[in-house]
Amino acid sequence: MLEETPEEREVFSAMEQSSVRKETIRSIDKYLSVMEELSLARFQIRQLTERLVKLEKTWVGLSEQDINELKHNFPDIYYWVDVVRATEKKLKDKNT
Repeated sequence: MLEETPEEREVFSAMEQSSVRKETIRSIDKYLSVMEELSLARFQIRQLTERLVKLEKTWVGLSEQDINELKHNFPDIYYWVDVVRATEKKLKDKNT
C-alpha cells in the first residue's frame, strides 16, 4: 500500500477545498435535480395521455333494443325516475 507524502496530502487537501470542486458538486446536484424533475414530468405525461385516450373514447348511444328493454322493464310512466336511472346505468355500462 502506498502512503501519500506530505506534499501530496497538501495538494489533495487544497483540491478538496477548491471552488472548482465545489462548483462541480453543485453542478452534479443541479443535474440530478433536473433529471429527477424530468423523470417525474415524463411519468405525469404518460398518465395524462392515458386519461386523454379514455376521454376521447367514442360515445355509444342506446340502440332500439336497449330502449325497448328499458320500456318493457318500466311500463308505468309514473316511475320515470327509475327509467332515467336505468338509462343512465345502461349508458354508463356501454361507455366505461
